[in-house]
Amino acid sequence: MPTDDIILRTEVSPFPIGFCPANNQELANAIAASIEVFLPNEFAFAIMGPNQPTVEQRGRIWAKTDASTGVIVGLFTWNVVIGAWAANHWRGGVVPVDERRLFVGDLNDLELYDGGEPGSISQSTGPFWQQDTAFTDKWPIGVGTVAIAPLTALDVFDDAAPGPPQAIGVYIVKPSGRIWDRGT
Repeated sequence: MPTDDIILRTEVSPFPIGFCPANNQELANAIAASIEVFLPNEFAFAIMGPNQPTVEQRGRIWAKTDASTGVIVGLFTWNVVIGAWAANHWRGGVVPVDERRLFVGDLNDLELYDGGEPGSISQSTGPFWQQDTAFTDKWPIGVGTVAIAPLTALDVFDDAAPGPPQAIGVYIVKPSGRIWDRGT
């Protein structure tokens, strides 16, 4: 017997008392209809549901669903580094250190932005974004002949007539260093 064969466990549901097939074909059909085949445990790759899988199921994928709608809200695997069900928050698995975004909400709301949470930043806790104070009270301007490199501060506006353009306040935010979405 080849070593890559899979042994499947089968059971036959009991026939009702007094069952008497009329012929061999009816007996064969009844047996075939009553056989249950059980796949080995390693064939169950994903667990679907709103609740965290058990300790024994940590080698599988958890398709977390919304408890009221049944819609999948995330795919998580057990992360031994943080000891929790987790999914990488960032595309490609890498924090985008060169990315900046405009944020016009209250700075306190930034902690909750993009799925973050209040608290100190670790790989699996805290906000995903933080204020980039390098932009505080500065005008962002496209890199070119005046501003020759990103994050270079210089004076470019003349306050002579007609005067500098009006400014509008925004927060420039950058990734915080948090990596993981937790499935909790």
